[in-house]
Amino acid sequence: MKSQPLTHLKTFVRPASFPLGLALDSFLLDAEARRLTPKTLRYYRQQLGPFLEALREQKIREPEGITAYHIRAYLV
Repeated sequence: MKSQPLTHLKTFVRPASFPLGLALDSFLLDAEARRLTPKTLRYYRQQLGPFLEALREQKIREPEGITAYHIRAYLV
């Protein structure tokens, strides 16, 4: 099964140079390379896109800045 290209990621991650956005792009590209299903890729995008937005609002700029607190706060 051929998965869809990742050209649509720009709608979830703005600007493209945002380090967390680049981490998401890399994660999704890896998932696509591992031939995960399009449904799984879509789920990851749907879940991680809003999480990155929440992190941006908290001025978290890099993956290293994410703590267990941020994850718990987002999930609650």
